[in-house]
Amino acid sequence: MNSFSIILLITYFFVFDQTQAQSLTEKNNVKSLIIQPAYSIGKNVGNYSTFPETRWRQCISIDIGTKALDTSMSYTSFYNYPYYGISFSFSQLGNDSLLGKEFSLTPFFTYNPFRNQQKGISFRVGLGVSYFTKFFNSSTNPTNEAIGSSFTWAFNGIITKPLIITPYAVINLNLSYYHASNGHTQLPNFGLNAALLGLSCKVFTRQIGMEYTLRPERKIIRKRIFFIFLRQGFGMNELGGTSGPINGKKGLIYSGTIAGGILFKQHFKVRSGFTYRYYKLISLYNSESSPWSYSQSAKWFASNIYFFMGCEFLIG
Repeated sequence: MNSFSIILLITYFFVFDQTQAQSLTEKNNVKSLIIQPAYSIGKNVGNYSTFPETRWRQCISIDIGTKALDTSMSYTSFYNYPYYGISFSFSQLGNDSLLGKEFSLTPFFTYNPFRNQQKGISFRVGLGVSYFTKFFNSSTNPTNEAIGSSFTWAFNGIITKPLIITPYAVINLNLSYYHASNGHTQLPNFGLNAALLGLSCKVFTRQIGMEYTLRPERKIIRKRIFFIFLRQGFGMNELGGTSGPINGKKGLIYSGTIAGGILFKQHFKVRSGFTYRYYKLISLYNSESSPWSYSQSAKWFASNIYFFMGCEFLIG
């Protein structure tokens, strides 16, 4: 599945969810559609010696989302009226000739842990895809080793502080971190990082009552569920280091995971276990050219085993 197909799927599921959300809003008055334009300015963070000089990085974005207000749903009170949706953004990266421009599509989730949401700081995370108009080319753009392909994964983390509050809109101060990387599927791949400061205006399609600005009463859920998790999958990588050599062979990665964990209060999952990965390309490369003088077999050299611990937050 290519990156464009992934974008279409994400957009489809979000639009479907919003259709359901709007019908619930009209019927039960429990959700509010939110539109939030934002402007941010900052600097790219160079992460290799030949990183090109850049001017100020500027980003314009618009969020479309919903604030879950239905207190009959336990996740609403557990996450303190969460705000989630999808964000579309356009960024000038400060060097059009080498870095070009970035277009991003990122589903996001915003959580405010404080009792009074009008005064407290909120935390937002987003994960999606980006498209870059300029990326590495050994002939025409050799210094852009941050981005090796037109499509990449995109991540952002934003801390938000409300400045001006009205019944239908809130103006916020935002401190943001942006990261883009193609996950080693196309080299070079140092990734592009940036820190930005900006303003946003969160507009509600209907007035949110004062009762929804305070932390809701949480339901007592003592039940714990133990589970076993199994996963089998595959991926792709390009042979070489972060900076190259480039244009190497691409090969499949086979992966299997077994883990166990506990689901707390129907919303918070913790798990730990082991993952085994087999890099077919490394096995073939080792067999053909024997670049390493290791005693183990090529298959064992191409294997990777690791222990992990993680958590997952469930909504809906």
